[in-house]
Amino acid sequence: MPQTPYTRIYPGPDFAALVTAAPNATVLRNTIAYDPAITVALDEISIGSPAGDCVFTFADVLPAPDEAQLDAICAAHTGVRVVTSMESSSPVVVGEVTVTEDVAWQNIAEIVTTPSFFTDNLPDLFGRIVGEYKAVAGGGGELPQIQVCEKVAGQANEDKMSPPVDMAASADWSTFGASTDVVVRNGYHNTYVFQARLNGATSFELKWTTMSMILTKVIM
Repeated sequence: MPQTPYTRIYPGPDFAALVTAAPNATVLRNTIAYDPAITVALDEISIGSPAGDCVFTFADVLPAPDEAQLDAICAAHTGVRVVTSMESSSPVVVGEVTVTEDVAWQNIAEIVTTPSFFTDNLPDLFGRIVGEYKAVAGGGGELPQIQVCEKVAGQANEDKMSPPVDMAASADWSTFGASTDVVVRNGYHNTYVFQARLNGATSFELKWTTMSMILTKVIM
């Protein structure tokens, strides 16, 4: 298997969400390692040599879907976001749940909290969902999706994952992690609804899943 490098340029469209001077290798490495959509092992990441180059060296040539997922990871990468504390954590799936809704969102669980209890700077908060799942893609490759919907009294509902997260096909139970990317709103008793749908997929199951609220800081 020949080692194969893939170069992505920063700042610029390859890293459209980057808010720091350079990408963070540790964050990228962990994201790639735990993403089931990338099936080839990452050997190393080189950042800034030469300036503006982020070079991912994989153990072999990436299939087209793997490279597309690498591009998606780069596009969503914000840089150095340091987790300072986990403010709350609650189970949202105990045991196994089968998703049956196809187009409409199926409410899996709800959590009620007040974000401003944890910090006055709401952009420092984000939600993190981790758990296990199985999924069989649809006949045209359709994948199931998850999202978090925020309900605030007197305001319209707002999705906290934009766009919704596509779950890679997995015949066996696999772990997953997904984070919100839309800032939470100031409210007294905000409701956060963990939702899922088939989205054309054949089947989708979840088990032992937790939703946490994480406090972070971005280091410029």
